Amino acid sequence: MTGFHPLIVALGLCVVVVGYVASQTLPSRPAAARPTGERAVPAPPRAPQYTARDLLTAPLALAPAQRTRLESLAAAWQKESGPLDADVAAAGTELETFMAEAAERRGARLADLQARSATFREASARLRERRAAHQAAVLEVLTPEQRAALTSAPQTAGGTR
Repeated sequence: MTGFHPLIVALGLCVVVVGYVASQTLPSRPAAARPTGERAVPAPPRAPQYTARDLLTAPLALAPAQRTRLESLAAAWQKESGPLDADVAAAGTELETFMAEAAERRGARLADLQARSATFREASARLRERRAAHQAAVLEVLTPEQRAALTSAPQTAGGTR
């Protein structure tokens, strides 16, 4: 029986090699045909997002009460966003450290990666949620005419969080 062992191993290797070569020479599947006239539609542009600080510097004719309310919202957002930004930054740093360590170890378990990234995802989600609430409150301060003028004006490069 031991005389056949090398022959069986060699035959198994031949089968593997022939299978590999055959799989490499098979023609690839053609892409699904698209109906003529159909084009890829780009995603619609996101609506401009403004903070209270952005609107205070925007060329809008703000009433004194609007300016006061926007200043109050800007101060509240700066106070609220600081800890949220810090949480996102800390979670991001922790995730980057974990990923670097995982790369040195040549990988990590999916469960560990998901657990470590959950903190970053949750902190980012909290920041996005609070930013959206701030932006909604900011837009409520404006009149419909001011909102229309705001969407037609070019957006600033970015505001203070």
